[in-house]
Order: sequence, then structure tokens, then C-alpha cells
Amino acid sequence: MTTRSTEILRFVVEWFDPQSQLKKHYLFSYFVEDKLIEMVDVKTKKLFLKKTNCPSEITPKDLFLGSKILIFSRELQIIDYGDQHTRTKLSTQQEASVLLISSTLYSYWGRIVDILLTKYDFVLTNIKTTMISDYAAEEICHILGYNPRRRKFMIDGIVLVVFVQSGDGFGKLSDMKTYLTQILNQVNREDIDNQLWCSVTGTESASLSDYLHGRSTVGNDGSMSSARGSLLSVDTSTLDSCTCCIIKPHIMRSQQEGKILDMIISQGYEISAIRWIIFDQTSASEFLEVYKGVIPDYNDHVTQLTMGPSIALEIRAEDAVKTFRVTCGPFDVEMARELRPGTIRALYGIDRVQCAVHCTDLPCDGVLECEYVFRILA
Repeated sequence: MTTRSTEILRFVVEWFDPQSQLKKHYLFSYFVEDKLIEMVDVKTKKLFLKKTNCPSEITPKDLFLGSKILIFSRELQIIDYGDQHTRTKLSTQQEASVLLISSTLYSYWGRIVDILLTKYDFVLTNIKTTMISDYAAEEICHILGYNPRRRKFMIDGIVLVVFVQSGDGFGKLSDMKTYLTQILNQVNREDIDNQLWCSVTGTESASLSDYLHGRSTVGNDGSMSSARGSLLSVDTSTLDSCTCCIIKPHIMRSQQEGKILDMIISQGYEISAIRWIIFDQTSASEFLEVYKGVIPDYNDHVTQLTMGPSIALEIRAEDAVKTFRVTCGPFDVEMARELRPGTIRALYGIDRVQCAVHCTDLPCDGVLECEYVFRILA
């Protein structure tokens, strides 16, 4: 297969081989114009995957350090740049940042995510709810150079952690905070700086990300901090009066996840837990196993879940499963548009498989599905 592109992005990717129980590393090459991929075993230098068409759901926006991509049912994590050209090009073009959004802004969580993605053209790279202790809040203040007295605003309730990246990302975040202040001043007099915290330099972003993941960090004054365990491993799910919602990969590619989050929150639901998730063939099959033989196109639904990142939500309400099914609408999108035009699937679905969201079907499965995505897979 002949390529016409001179632009090649190369990365070192890691794959956990379940048979050997070993992590294997490959040089992953992406031919930008031709949209071809190739993989070479780093250790043996042998060709592992010859040049072939890249899966359509993977774009250059998905290729960044820390990203997980699914290539022919193999979940690969990008752990390093593969050459100096890629390092220079992407490290200067993309600025990664971490945002911590307090529970006092809960009603705006979805809207903030949507503003990041659609107004300021950020790419979402991870999202998670967590609880932050007083000690952890003090350490985060130290990393970001904030007055430690401000930590009291971070320890009250669940915090939404959002990882994003974009060209001139730090400048965009400054503009975004000004824009949000104008919106929030109409209804919320609390200082935005006490409700939304974010890293605004490369050093802050790296240190805050490391701290949230449980790695040692260097503060603004050069001192070392330890997270005492990963804050991103903190599970906020309740497994009580809940239903499970999965925002599907095709929604993530079209960057409409913020709109769906906002729609759910605005209808009065409590989102008690959020996590970023990438299903492989095994986990998608296990998660949807109860629907096998029940829903049409079962295998296509499994495949759709493996087509890229998803966002899992634990949603709480009275009679949560039944109530939220009404909010989602029929999984047959054409039927949803005809009978329930204001539902999630009617507004954001494409067809019976790319139907925007998965939601628990039976009341007895609400806790089980939430337990699977928030406890077992985690």
C-alpha cells in the first residue's frame, strides 16, 4: 500500500496482553493524509501491524499522551512520543489543563463542559468525580499557588475533575473564566475562583495531573508533594436508588457530551458518579450480556461501545431506572423522534445502534450495571 503523505505522527503505545499477563510496547505510526496506521514491536523491531486503514473513529485529536485508543479490539495507551518531530509538533501545539469544578456549580457542570468543547474548541481527555480531603485540597492549593484558606471551597461535596487540551489552552481558559463569570454573576454571587480551579501553566498541569494520579509532584516553590494515593481512584458511586447511563463513543466524537450532561442535570437528576471509560470487546460483552437475545442488533451495540471513549454516569432519582428511561426515549431513534421528540435519543441519536446513550432497562439491573462500571471495571 503506497502512501502519499510526508506527515507521520509516531507514538510509543502500551498493550496489556491478557494471555501472557505482560505489558507490550509498540511504535505506533499514523500517516496523516492517508489515514493509515502501522505498528512495530519496540523490543524485537518486528512489524506487528502492516500499513492498514485506520479505524474511522480515530482521528489526530485522539492521539495525545495518556490517551487510550482501540485498534482491532486491542486497547492501546499512548505513553510517549515516538520521535522528535511528533514531540515538537504536538507538545507546542497542545496545552493540557486540569479543571476542578466544585459541587456548588453542579447545575452548571454540563454547560461548562459544553462551553469548553464547543465555544473554546478544547478536546476532552478524561473526566471523573471525586471527593477531596482537607489535606489534598491544601496540597492542590500549593501546586496551583493559591492561598491555602481557599481549600474550604473544595472539600464541600463531590468535585468534577475535567482534563482538556487545546492549542493556546491556557489563554482560552482565562477567557472562559471571564465568560463564565458574566454568566454566573446573574444567578450566583460567589467568586468563580472559589468554585472552578484550573492549571494555567505547563508545570501546574503536569504537577496537578501527577498529584491526582497519586504520583509525587513538585510545587511552585520546588518542594515535593505526595498524593497519598490516587484521588482519581476515589469512587463516588452510591449503588443506591440508581440507574446507569453510558454516553456513547459517537457522541464523544461529535463533542455533544456536555449538552447531554446539561440536559440530565437540568431535569433534576442527581449525577452521583462520573467516570471516563474505554470498553474492550470483553467488557462491552459482559456489560451488555443481559441484553443478548433481547435487543435487536446486539452485536452491533457491543461493537459500538468499543469504538472509543465513553462516559459512565450513576444517576439517582426516585424510581431511577423507569424515570430515566423516559428521559432517554426509545432506543429506536426514528420512533423517539416521532413519539418523544424532546428525549435524549431523539435529539442526539443517529440510529438504533448509535442512539446517543445506553440506559439501564430493568429496575433490578440499575445497581448491578453501576457496580460493574464503577467498581468492577475500575
